Amino acid sequence: IGEPQQDIGEVIGLDLVGITNAEPFNRFKSNMERSIRNGWIDTQAMEHEEAFHHYERSAAPKGSMPSARSIIVIGVSYLTTKPPKGDDNIGPKGSLGRQYWYDFHPYLEDRRRLVVEYLQRGGALVVDTLIVPTKAAAMRAGVGTYGKNTLVQNEELGSWVLFNSIVTDLELTLDEELEPRCGACQR
Repeated sequence: IGEPQQDIGEVIGLDLVGITNAEPFNRFKSNMERSIRNGWIDTQAMEHEEAFHHYERSAAPKGSMPSARSIIVIGVSYLTTKPPKGDDNIGPKGSLGRQYWYDFHPYLEDRRRLVVEYLQRGGALVVDTLIVPTKAAAMRAGVGTYGKNTLVQNEELGSWVLFNSIVTDLELTLDEELEPRCGACQR
């Protein structure tokens, strides 16, 4: 099939593509357990969050797909300064996060679907419903590091990126995990 991060990512409009292995996300799992134990996560407020209830399973991709070898992390930037035009005299007023201004979530999901179809046409097995800890996968795939704002920071795009993941049985060339860069920065 070739390395998808080199060709299909650019062609379909992805801003970032990184590859990591399908080994367990032990740091993610222990952080979740510590956060629950210390009461840092409001478990009642998280009732509707599927990823929260399955964090142990998502921390071990091979548990859901024993043949998993690689995780492809894709990202699109949602940094824009132009909110959509609308009639200011109609309906309720309020502010929306930039990631919702132009339907970036469906755009990312459409791109993800294209990558999945591309891989499947090449004969790869892909788990399309696996919950993967996306921030942890993005860090391990070298597309960013955790910032002090708890978001994944990319050196060129900042934290204005939405990520998604694809788990496959393909043995792909792995990208290097980046070291955190925030240090004493107070920006």
